[in-house]
Amino acid sequence: MKINLKKPYYTIYVYALSAGEIWINDVPILHWVGAQTAEGVYNGAIPLNNIVLENGVFQLECKLMPRHGNKLLDQNDARDSYSIGFDKREVDNIKSNILVREHMKSPYGQYIQKEGRVINKTLENLPIYIQKTKFEVTDLPFVLNGWQKSVDLIALKEEKLLTDVLRYYRQIHSLMSSNNTSKLLEIFKEKLELQEQAFYFSEEQQISFRQTTMELSNQKLEILPLHTEDLKLQIMGYGKLVRLVRLDGSAALQFKSSNPEKHSNIEFDIKLHMRNKENGLTII
Repeated sequence: MKINLKKPYYTIYVYALSAGEIWINDVPILHWVGAQTAEGVYNGAIPLNNIVLENGVFQLECKLMPRHGNKLLDQNDARDSYSIGFDKREVDNIKSNILVREHMKSPYGQYIQKEGRVINKTLENLPIYIQKTKFEVTDLPFVLNGWQKSVDLIALKEEKLLTDVLRYYRQIHSLMSSNNTSKLLEIFKEKLELQEQAFYFSEEQQISFRQTTMELSNQKLEILPLHTEDLKLQIMGYGKLVRLVRLDGSAALQFKSSNPEKHSNIEFDIKLHMRNKENGLTII
């Protein structure tokens, strides 16, 4: 029986990811690497409405990577593994959850009696294992004005693009450093409006969402410097999006943690696009 959702809320639920990344249609939605992956797993739901933007068939790519301190994947699949679910529900009713498709899981190993342990030959001596799958979004009542028709950044001169992206990031960095929340909200307007539409925010929720953004800025945390030699350009979204990341893959813009022993830095994954060349880059 088909269930009609008034305000569909699509998610993937990461039941477990030891270390790695998850991308949807060439857009990163999870970057789980570094010291935090030494033990345990990532676990949690990741909303998708603001990533898929409209109904259609989408590709999910999971990149399983070695845990912190290792160069190769462990042959013990209990050590290096992932399990991802695909769900949708009514935005304000967690009990209305519906499975979109079967779970995506990492390959299993086999128990080798001679070794007395499980060995996963699929992962043997690999620095990374990539699995791709597709899922369909059918119920969204909107087509969000995202980056679908934005300028193809791959066609631009990379040196000029890098210069423009660096300039924009430094503008954001300056505003964050000076706690200029009103100007930050202004340049984040396009991104905020897209998220508010994607998740059906009421007027009250919109105000709360923006206040939370301002409160984070008002904490006056120290922000990591932007040194060109520590950064690299990353074009994604099939050429429609661009961002800067640090050489370790983490976000270029980061507030230093006030308690590094308990909490990691606060990262800001800022993606830019061009609706047209005349108006240049904006945050999306």
